[in-house]
Amino acid sequence: MITHTVSFTLKPDVTSDQESQFFDAARVLGEIPGIRDLLLLRQTSATNPYAFCFSMEFPDEATYRSYSSHPLHDQFVEEQWLMKVDAFQEADFEKVEDWPRA
Repeated sequence: MITHTVSFTLKPDVTSDQESQFFDAARVLGEIPGIRDLLLLRQTSATNPYAFCFSMEFPDEATYRSYSSHPLHDQFVEEQWLMKVDAFQEADFEKVEDWPRA
């Protein structure tokens, strides 16, 4: 299982209506086959420089790769992400099944 996260901040000139449209459009990502548990999150910590985060899970690497090249993903990136996101950080995680024991 891969947990994919993208923390980001919208451009300063994005209006509240445009922000709402951005998050409404982002929901289409949940329709991509194989995606699990799409979360659209708002940052609550004052120590993190990013205002929002998308989090989603994939059962395996192949599903994650197919998501990244899916037409709905590409359309969202072209029509929303590139126009409205100021800065971002991606992070992908896999569960550690067994921690080493001393």
